[in-house]
Amino acid sequence: MPIPKTAWVLAVVLTALTVARADRIFLTDGRVLTGQATVGPTEVRIDTAYGTIRFPRHMVERVEAVDTPQQQLSQRLTENDRNDPNALYVVARWADAQGLAEEAQQLYREVLALDSHHAQAREALGYLRVEGQWVELETGLALLRARLAGGALSEADPTVEPWLAELTRLARQPSQRLAVRELRALWLVRQGKLPAAGAALAELAREAQGLPAFRLATLAGIITENSDGMYVLTEPYPPQASLLGAEPGRAYPPGPAPLTEPIVLQAALRDRARGVLEQARAHIGAGQAVERTDRPGADEAYRQALASLDRADALVPEIARSYRIEVIRRQVALLRRDVEAQAALFDAEMATLGKQELSPQAYTYKLGRMVRYLSTARETLDRILGLSGPFTRELVLEIRWAELDRQRIDAMLTTLRQELHELR
Repeated sequence: MPIPKTAWVLAVVLTALTVARADRIFLTDGRVLTGQATVGPTEVRIDTAYGTIRFPRHMVERVEAVDTPQQQLSQRLTENDRNDPNALYVVARWADAQGLAEEAQQLYREVLALDSHHAQAREALGYLRVEGQWVELETGLALLRARLAGGALSEADPTVEPWLAELTRLARQPSQRLAVRELRALWLVRQGKLPAAGAALAELAREAQGLPAFRLATLAGIITENSDGMYVLTEPYPPQASLLGAEPGRAYPPGPAPLTEPIVLQAALRDRARGVLEQARAHIGAGQAVERTDRPGADEAYRQALASLDRADALVPEIARSYRIEVIRRQVALLRRDVEAQAALFDAEMATLGKQELSPQAYTYKLGRMVRYLSTARETLDRILGLSGPFTRELVLEIRWAELDRQRIDAMLTTLRQELHELR
């Protein structure tokens, strides 16, 4: 069936007026497609979310203009009372269903501005109710993790399962879902269900990557290797705890202790972290031994040391800080040698400037070479500052020297580049 002339004219006018509209194409075989239509003399093209499709004119029954979801949302907001939190929530739900996620989130926030206790809007934004308070998902995760780690939850606490269920329901990102599953596995440990906990942690380790996978595999290994539920402490834990009058469950003397107690699991992780620190120490020693004779070998040794320190910190946060500072100091010392080498090359060029008769071309080339030496030194100083940045208290001298050297180099670079510009 040919397309009525009025429909063609309407489609063409709509195309000319706006690109924000949508069109619905009705085909003679019964199919209906929605997108942005362009009507030509022999064919109709429609741009959809999946790509561009072309149809011969005789296959198109008619073209109708339709509002885009954004236009429909605007209309719904006009028709509803924006000061009514329930009415606004209904519109937000509609926007969510239409794939307008960003607009829906903003509307949910508007609902909460009108009614801070609106439960459905809170849930839509990923909040959960914990101990009578609405908290964001990350806060809910952190609170449960702290309760488990601190031993504040007994193995029969009735609040944990509903808490985990809510976290599971609201977790959207892969990292959040992984964190919830890890907490569930740790809850199994607290309940004494060690085989199930070990299997769950091993499965998570296979699914995770990088340092999280290493930590999960270490936890699974501790539980599997101590299947009787007891872990032998080689020293008091926490190390600084006074055992005289210590609160029960808060400190353990050397000897067997139950893994179901979170503090004992922390002690086991600390033992593993100390083993990883020994590996890092070996790499540091290897780097020190070849700093003068094998610079690439030293760099690689320190790289491996830092990787080991990352693994130790993944098991016990900040346990590797002092070793990390030592490695950074050694790396900075090596980099300063590089800066000094570039500075020496620059000084050698500078010393000959007034003693040689140079053609304009040779002079320009010499200045360019001096700029390259300084630029390379500056890049190395940037590396020094990048390495030292997280340790502003411990590496005060290293940072200050690098900043002063960079200021001097910047001033010289400015002068040299201005002269090069004038020569050209």
